[in-house]
Amino acid sequence: MYQMLNTIKTLTKRQLEVVTLLACDYSIVEISKNLAIAPNTVERHLEGAKEAILGKDRCSLVIYFYQNVAIFAGVMDSLKTRTKT
Repeated sequence: MYQMLNTIKTLTKRQLEVVTLLACDYSIVEISKNLAIAPNTVERHLEGAKEAILGKDRCSLVIYFYQNVAIFAGVMDSLKTRTKT
């Protein structure tokens, strides 16, 4: 679990937002509209995210998301559910 937290921390908050939308099949234009930033800024965030995870392309970012972020979010949701009951 600790290793997963370290992996997630390699991305900035904005990079994580952009990668999340990319993983949800948003286009660059859709991401830019959703986050109210320019398409070039979206591209820069994706480039920074790829460098941070040592990925080669956008596919690497989507794989990263599903192997790390989505799984971690699911773990956190299950922990919240357990503490509420």
